Amino acid sequence: MGTPKHSLLKGVDVAVDAAVARLVSLDVVGGRHRISMPIALCTGSMVDVSVWAEPGGTFMVSDDGTAHFEATLAMVSERTFGAVARAKIAPYGAAFDGHSMLFIRVEPGRLHGAIVAMASLIKEVVDEAIARAARAKSASAFDTLYERIGRAFPNAEIQHHAGMIGASTAEYEVDAAVRTERGLLVFDMFTKDPISIAATFTKLSDLSRLDAPPRLVAVT
Repeated sequence: MGTPKHSLLKGVDVAVDAAVARLVSLDVVGGRHRISMPIALCTGSMVDVSVWAEPGGTFMVSDDGTAHFEATLAMVSERTFGAVARAKIAPYGAAFDGHSMLFIRVEPGRLHGAIVAMASLIKEVVDEAIARAARAKSASAFDTLYERIGRAFPNAEIQHHAGMIGASTAEYEVDAAVRTERGLLVFDMFTKDPISIAATFTKLSDLSRLDAPPRLVAVT
């Protein structure tokens, strides 16, 4: 005897409700509703949106400082965070308090849209602030590397972002190639990121298998 159709539908409803409950959670602390959204930041944290009622019937929808907190943990400067926050708020109809909080003040009928907008804004601000800080750090590291190479080999032919072909015939770009009287030196930078480490290892290993390999220097 088959299972009644309404029982199957009820089972589906229960499964969907359970899945949604795991995706979105709500905590209420001190009159503030904290909504955990199914949106991941580049740091691995999930997005939280805070909502609380204000006098006069309006609602405040805010990150409650979480975007600033995530960026600070990632060593983003106050200046960079502020610049990104100010650049991103307008399309969302949001505001920035100039220090750590993003917010949208809305009427009850706009609450749903404001919560979704704030969640998207938080992700955009955090991801862009961290990416911008990483680019600035990388540029500074390259400047330092090239300055040191120039001092160490003042009479050498130095090429930045040089193209090379490994023993496997794969093409690579190395951060610096220095041609001296004693031969070719290759410098390549890597970070603590596992992908960066693996990429540099693969690149230099392939170059080391050339019939006449250059001297290889990995820099961090």
